Amino acid sequence: IRCTTAALWRVLALIAVLTSAVPAAAQTATATLMVEARDSTGALLPRVEVRLVNQATALERVTTTTDAGTAILALLPAGHYTATASLPGFKKDVVKDLRLEAGGKGNLDLVLAAGAFEESVIVSADAGRLREGGGTLGESFEGRLLVMMPVENRDFLQFTYQSPGAATPAPGSRLSTQANAGVNASGAREAANNFLLDGVDNNDLFLNRLVVTPSLDAVQEFTLVQNTYDAEYGRNSGAQVNVVTRSGGSRARGSLFEYWRDEAFDAQGAFDPPGEPRPLFRRHQFGGTAGGPIVGLPSFYFLSVEGLWTRAAETRVSHVPTLQERAGDFSASDFVLRDPMTGAAFTSNRIPADRLDPAGARVAALYPDPNRATPGQNLASSPEGSRSGLQVTLKTDHLAWRESPFFLRYSLAADDRDQPFPARGRNLPGFGTSVLDVGHNAAAGLSQVLPRGFFNEVRFGWNRLRRKNAALARGLDGFADLGIAGPSLPSEDGGYPTFVLAGFETLGDDPNLPVSRRTHTFHLSDSISIDRGRHHVKLGGEVRHYRSDGFNHLFARGQLTFRGAYTGSALGDLLLGLPSLTLLARNDNPQALRTTAWNVFAQHDWRPASSVTINTGLRYELNEPPVDAAD
Repeated sequence: IRCTTAALWRVLALIAVLTSAVPAAAQTATATLMVEARDSTGALLPRVEVRLVNQATALERVTTTTDAGTAILALLPAGHYTATASLPGFKKDVVKDLRLEAGGKGNLDLVLAAGAFEESVIVSADAGRLREGGGTLGESFEGRLLVMMPVENRDFLQFTYQSPGAATPAPGSRLSTQANAGVNASGAREAANNFLLDGVDNNDLFLNRLVVTPSLDAVQEFTLVQNTYDAEYGRNSGAQVNVVTRSGGSRARGSLFEYWRDEAFDAQGAFDPPGEPRPLFRRHQFGGTAGGPIVGLPSFYFLSVEGLWTRAAETRVSHVPTLQERAGDFSASDFVLRDPMTGAAFTSNRIPADRLDPAGARVAALYPDPNRATPGQNLASSPEGSRSGLQVTLKTDHLAWRESPFFLRYSLAADDRDQPFPARGRNLPGFGTSVLDVGHNAAAGLSQVLPRGFFNEVRFGWNRLRRKNAALARGLDGFADLGIAGPSLPSEDGGYPTFVLAGFETLGDDPNLPVSRRTHTFHLSDSISIDRGRHHVKLGGEVRHYRSDGFNHLFARGQLTFRGAYTGSALGDLLLGLPSLTLLARNDNPQALRTTAWNVFAQHDWRPASSVTINTGLRYELNEPPVDAAD
């Protein structure tokens, strides 16, 4: 860190130069509209008044075209607008239902016909009227589509997999075990994405996944930007996932919903035991929204609440020893069991009862009885798990200053799961995990329209994640239960050791648990936009400070591996108490990580002609290496 001090001061000085005029912020949650006004012959019209009105909140922005017949409207909240162009001697041109996307740039062509000023030509927006003004590659998903389409768990991230170049996390990957909180975009790693919520940081830096997943009913729209995005985007080289939450409008509106799933409507699973009832599956997702004006104030509110209650069984198959094998009788097996003391085969391929290790026999007894005759898959089990969750979003928008709209938002996402199977592809019931995630995200933003074609915006964000992942048997002293002389462990490290047996399903609790951490991210970003006719310049920077406190106790209960090195059978080695490898760790180093990132950018958009836009940008990032607060 000491060696970067000079560079850090240079970045701070650059941020100060870029933002000294006013506080400001990156516009990744807002849109930019570039306007050209022409007459019916195609000639550009100067001094045309362009009025843009948000159809939901009645937020109004007014500008006038330059001598070149162009105008730029920046820092526009995503949504649907009505544009009106007026000039004495011409009919008004009114374009309704203009949809502006978060982080998007649009080119709007306004055509004024000669006629009385009081007359209007009213049309609905189409692809010919509003054209893309940037070279960004990606997809935008509107909130109305999200709530109409059925999707697993009502999770907005599932829609990203419908985009070209996007794919789900690979089975067994790190984020595939985190409620599928990742996406592979354009060949990038699943953890190489940047998540934004209303333009502020929404990343769990520890795993590079979401902190808060808002309810679908709280999402106005979200964009998945995969390639050639503007310099204002950064932090990660993969996709930029920017979610914009809904705002209240001038009319009071609300909704209630309940989504219900039941195993009675499910088909029989491929691995479900034939002739038996379908495994349990009950899911209820319920909630509602409310939004409207705040009485007596030029302000609006929006509230979304969603609850989740699930009880579900999952069927998996695995390979477990038979009852005879667990008792030391391998007479039905097709291999020779050898006595490690003499090297000779055991009589009748059976281990004498007086040679069985008591602890090894207790460990073998943890295996459930097989219930199928399928070789290598002689156990099918359907244990039940549970999940409950809560999602809350509260947002207020304030228009007290017409040219300086201000918003505040708070979001909560809590998810509590008891999973009957261990993680990482293990298929033996009885060694499940509990996962608790509680995420918070708050944001505040102020947009300003300044004289002489200047625009700016300031955004501050804070997110916090509390994550606790432990074995369901965390209150159990596994060593004492199995008769193994082990160390004295704290209560959070309770559970069974891990027993890896070649050829059979692994026994015991996950050796990578428990994990407990609390993370905080503070995010301040700012930008200044400058309108100079056919040139639109944006300068800005952002600071992210990250803190993570917790622990990850690896092999706290130990891991014993049996490979059959002594008897020719991993189970035989276990019954004799002869492991091939043992691991046991002492965990006494809690984490207290701290890091700060400093980023600046410059973006220039130039329209040399109405059909040509040239986008150029430069971004510099200084990401400090994490340090321990107690170093």
